[in-house]
Amino acid sequence: MAMRFEDLTPIQCRAVIRLTGWASDFESIGCLESELPTAILEAVAQLEQMGLARFDVGWRGARWWRLTARGRLVRDRGEA
Repeated sequence: MAMRFEDLTPIQCRAVIRLTGWASDFESIGCLESELPTAILEAVAQLEQMGLARFDVGWRGARWWRLTARGRLVRDRGEA
């Protein structure tokens, strides 16, 4: 099923934008979970269920949330 940016709720749209963090080599690094407000974190969990976001465990067990390839397509092209 195609997913469109406009089908996301306002808080999910904010979460998609919030997960866009860039390293110096223009690779998306996402956002540290501890820096996300509760409402955004709840929306990120919904995005994960939709296949638009995922998390990686980093140094000292820190959880980094980032967009999946599909999530980046929804953000950049409006649908995937």
